[in-house]
Amino acid sequence: MIRWLVAIVSVLVGASALSQALAQCPDIETYVGEVTVAEFGTALFGNFRSNSLRGTIEFYDGVCLTDAENGWAIISDEMLVLGVQDEQETEIRIPESKMIIGDWVIESQETQSLGADLMFTTASFVGPKFSGIASQIQMKLEVFQAWFTEVNIVGEQFAAEGDSALLDGEKFTIFHGTATTCIGEGEPFYKFRGTGVDLDLDTGEILLRNGLFQTGGISLPLGEAIELNEAALAELIPDIEFNYASVDSKTGEVESGFEVTASEIRLSPGIDISLGLGSYGKKPKLLGYGNVSLKTAVVDAEFGLTREGPRFDFLLEEEIFQGLDGRLHIRNHHQANSDYLHEGVLGLEATLLDKEWNKGLVVSLNLNGFGATSSQMLNSGVVVGARLGAGLEGIVKSPVTSIGYFLFKGGFEATSYPTLGSAQFGLFAEPTWVLRFGPTESQFRYTRVHTNAESPFSEALDRLANTSKIDFLTSVQGKLPRDAEGDFSLQLTYDFLAPGQDALELEAEAGIRFNVNRMSFIGKAWVGTISEDEAHRNALRVGGSAGLKREKLDVGVWADYEFREHQSRWEELGVQVALPIAYRDLVVTPFAAVNLTAAITGNEKPTVLGHGISVEWFTCCGDLTAGYRYERNDFSIILGFRL
Repeated sequence: MIRWLVAIVSVLVGASALSQALAQCPDIETYVGEVTVAEFGTALFGNFRSNSLRGTIEFYDGVCLTDAENGWAIISDEMLVLGVQDEQETEIRIPESKMIIGDWVIESQETQSLGADLMFTTASFVGPKFSGIASQIQMKLEVFQAWFTEVNIVGEQFAAEGDSALLDGEKFTIFHGTATTCIGEGEPFYKFRGTGVDLDLDTGEILLRNGLFQTGGISLPLGEAIELNEAALAELIPDIEFNYASVDSKTGEVESGFEVTASEIRLSPGIDISLGLGSYGKKPKLLGYGNVSLKTAVVDAEFGLTREGPRFDFLLEEEIFQGLDGRLHIRNHHQANSDYLHEGVLGLEATLLDKEWNKGLVVSLNLNGFGATSSQMLNSGVVVGARLGAGLEGIVKSPVTSIGYFLFKGGFEATSYPTLGSAQFGLFAEPTWVLRFGPTESQFRYTRVHTNAESPFSEALDRLANTSKIDFLTSVQGKLPRDAEGDFSLQLTYDFLAPGQDALELEAEAGIRFNVNRMSFIGKAWVGTISEDEAHRNALRVGGSAGLKREKLDVGVWADYEFREHQSRWEELGVQVALPIAYRDLVVTPFAAVNLTAAITGNEKPTVLGHGISVEWFTCCGDLTAGYRYERNDFSIILGFRL
């Protein structure tokens, strides 16, 4: 008895048993019969013819081969089944078919079986995250695993191709392939090439293995593995900044000028370079500078020419044995902000105690000592000499309770300057109480430093200063009714060593934000002492602002009033607007900020506080943004790229 006779009988007597295949095959009413195809599933068909000599059955006028248990179906106009004799292996051949399996749809010019597998030739496919084409797809039906040959895929934000690919569950891997976010006709502006491109169909993440970044004739190595996203692309593009003004780090004075810096350009893992070019001062001179940094597990080094001057810094830290660390530190900072410091230091640090008990009590105690030769250029002249010092530092942290936890830091240090005939000591203590309750966090801290301040060097190296002050900080942030968010912060500082009117510093701010239909309404209020102006340290500043934001649209107003001892006044009454204008693939957003105080309180013209413009261009590679913004003597260039 041959199996094709059994199949025909099942058609004649089992036509009512269309069963589980109904859910897999469309237009079920067009099929007139059902037959089981060994090793593959159930075939629904419109008509059939058989050849007992050749051992074949040909289904035509529409056929649907389905396996309800594994959740797939192949739909075609016709299908040929070979090897229906008992001693032969079943083989199927299907021209121009469409396969539905889970979230995938595969269309091919030809489909045939290879044992228990299916081979699709000249195929196109659509998946949950991307679509594509392949010269061949070989699929293992029972485990939903498929090999692709000469594959090209296009996703919502990327395109990729490769010699071969493997679909295994929720992971799609392209071997010896390329990927890019430039989706369009022609050669992409840039692409990533690697031995493997892994796509996670569940999370959408794309991982490139042993890759290169290629643009034009330039190739940059990317290491063993890198995730292709905006952050990874940002690492490839140097952090370029354009600054209109710079601040003298020594005097605090603003120097007019312009500079361009490119920070942390990766040369190789652990080695970065930063470059800059600028012109400053009343008689501008063009200055260039560069700085190289090296970081390993035990070495942190930096050398080159910075805007402030030449710099060489070498730090080697390594554990000598458990509980004892050694340190070699060489610093050559020929810069005004460090008083032209040059020194070499050898140091040891011993961990005497470092323990955490089960209930959360933490205690640590460290002892350190060092020897150094140092030099600085001070106003009084050049200071050169040896430094020998030792210190003891301890930390105690209490368990966390319903009323918060207690943290104490304290210690002692002493430094001798044998060649300069001087010595300095310092005692310090800093008890802190921290409370976290829901969205509220509060800190109460007292800082005390007692010292003779007898170091012949400056504060930039080791000179201590007597300190006695209390800090209180509290902040609240959380959700409010009706899709609103609120926050409040308060900082109070009382300096016991400062003159009476300067002893208290206050800074408080409260804000609220409503989100309605992708639009945000923002309000803020603030109050604080004015600590920047030494002549009016006891002045009080009060202000508030209100604004509306929606994507690039930004409209706001603000007011700032100062209560001074002799003359109170409106400091600012301002308005700012950023209004996006869309045209085809471009969005142009001009920006302006104006202080109206002079116009409202007198007869003078308003003061322009800021202006700028940004242009966003939507390309096949992503969104390119360029522009500038000048605001309160701060000039910046806007350059951005989003995948």
